Amino acid sequence: MRHVVLAVLAATALTACTVRYTVSAESGENTPVATPAGYASALSTMNAARAEAGLVPLTGSAELMSAAQTQLSHVVSTGQFSHTGPGGNTLGDRVRGAGFCMGGPVGENLAYGQQSADAAAAGWLQSPLHRANILAQGTDYYGLADAEGYYVMVIGSAC
Repeated sequence: MRHVVLAVLAATALTACTVRYTVSAESGENTPVATPAGYASALSTMNAARAEAGLVPLTGSAELMSAAQTQLSHVVSTGQFSHTGPGGNTLGDRVRGAGFCMGGPVGENLAYGQQSADAAAAGWLQSPLHRANILAQGTDYYGLADAEGYYVMVIGSAC
């Protein structure tokens, strides 16, 4: 059974939204990748919050980076700040299409208007629903992409 949580937080300095899917285990890949230099501090901040919650740190995933980039490209090219992607696809569609092996929940956080990935991460951690995605039990991989003031983070549970 698939559960979808969608929330929108709009504020002067922060525009962001989040979605989460819970799925049964599927086949696919989980290819760990190094954190891009521009995201190291943001990841450190999010992993510190995860450590405080007793969770494992997030590891970069090539497949989730691809899923985040797909949604980012769609948002930037269309101006539609939404979790609905190209051709009406969903987060689950994008994650599967990127080849990620989903072993549990996957989530997506969007942000717009922050000056850096650090600021986007700080905003997500201050928002209860975004924070819940970052601190989702069982998640262990992430993908993050940004362009033109937009940020997309995909978080997932590997098989």
